Amino acid sequence: MRRDGVEKFPAAWLLLPLAAFWVTLLLAHPGLPRNDAPSWAMWFDQSHYLDQALQMARGAIDPDRFFYPPLYPALGALAIKLGTPAAYAFEPVDLVCFLIFALAFVRTAERFVPPVVAVALFAASVCARPIAEHWIVPWTTTPAATLLALLVYATCAARVRPIVIGLLVGMLVATRPLEAVPAACLVLVRLPALLRQAEAPRLATLAKLALGACVPVLALAAFDLAIWNDALGGYYRAQDGAAHVALMPMTAFAKFVTLWIDGSRFGLPHETLLAHEPWLFLGLAGCALAIVSGSNALAAIAVALLVHALAYASYVDLTPANLFRFGVVHYFKWTYPYFALLAVAAPFAVWRHARIVPGAVAILLAVLLGCAGWHARSTPVAATVDESVLRIALPAHDVDAVDLDGVSLRSFTWDVAGAAKDGVLLPPRRALHGVAWPDHARLVLVRPLRDGELTVPLDQVELRGTPAARAQRNRLGLRWPVWLQQDDR
Repeated sequence: MRRDGVEKFPAAWLLLPLAAFWVTLLLAHPGLPRNDAPSWAMWFDQSHYLDQALQMARGAIDPDRFFYPPLYPALGALAIKLGTPAAYAFEPVDLVCFLIFALAFVRTAERFVPPVVAVALFAASVCARPIAEHWIVPWTTTPAATLLALLVYATCAARVRPIVIGLLVGMLVATRPLEAVPAACLVLVRLPALLRQAEAPRLATLAKLALGACVPVLALAAFDLAIWNDALGGYYRAQDGAAHVALMPMTAFAKFVTLWIDGSRFGLPHETLLAHEPWLFLGLAGCALAIVSGSNALAAIAVALLVHALAYASYVDLTPANLFRFGVVHYFKWTYPYFALLAVAAPFAVWRHARIVPGAVAILLAVLLGCAGWHARSTPVAATVDESVLRIALPAHDVDAVDLDGVSLRSFTWDVAGAAKDGVLLPPRRALHGVAWPDHARLVLVRPLRDGELTVPLDQVELRGTPAARAQRNRLGLRWPVWLQQDDR
């Protein structure tokens, strides 16, 4: 931890250059016109944010058009009430969130590294190529990132009221619920230290934590009851009537390898986080070192980062096909500065606490993880076409993906609707993903299938000759890191 008496970086010095940097990103964005609304106002998520903000600003909420948790739209509604043009309602909100996030990170980092290093780590990591623009395009990950940064700062501070920590966790539920998972893990790891530092009895401290978390959650439930007459609201019921169907935790580790290290399973080996930003491997190694470093605060940050990565790996709709093509990498934007911090601070903490042997083991495990990858074996299978469907014969062994030559998908997204196995419809998104190229396609199975027949409606594909299919089986093993190899495309 930072020694007492070390001067903090003057916060006021950061605000003006950070604001100038954010405004520069905004003005340089190709989606920003001179007179009309920005292009992202027409995107699915952003159009819903704006619509919900306008509904709240007018005080007339339509349950059929209100989907996302209300905190972010409420902030946009406040900006509209204060005179911000509706199309740009979230820009002042995002600017304030960005500034608070930056200051919270720097104040946290100063506990582990010199102040100038803390500022440098933030500046370098926030400018990462795939991340920078997502601080100015409206996303619910922006206020969520700010709340997470404040929570990290609060749990690492010497004395913070437990009710404040609880409020931050509860507000994440009302902003972006999945982020409440790493937030809860952060608090749990830090809980022994928080209880030791608290001036009140342990039971009273726990009660204040719970009370703080319950206030926003109960407020959200009351809002949902008022709008939908259901405490779960629209967001949690959106996926076929149940929130849990969007997550598949049993696939989390394999999907983590696919998203971070080797995207070969989706035919996109270099569409991974490490391939785009190789320095993130140092952050993963820093997480491993932080867990054994002897610093409870660094370990808590590391656990939160890893749980966040695994939580999103279990999210069905997140794949290498949309991670960078559609900017879904913004899910990870809050983590970049903290990965940079652990990459620098964790090795020193290991040395300072004389954890050399555990540190060496942690580095070895990180290297093995970085060498994880997919080994594929393909088998030609029959593919035929009738009046309405493309029929693919599945072999007797497990199949993880099907490559189709002479076939392209009509949609360059990851959705393939109406696919069936032996006449039984497969659940949308939870069973099958499509990856499109101009002259071929890959159907990636979320869980392996074998035996029988896989059918895809012809309205989902475009035939470019006689189709040929190959069933692919993937096995996880060790290989030379794919993210260090040359992308031959």
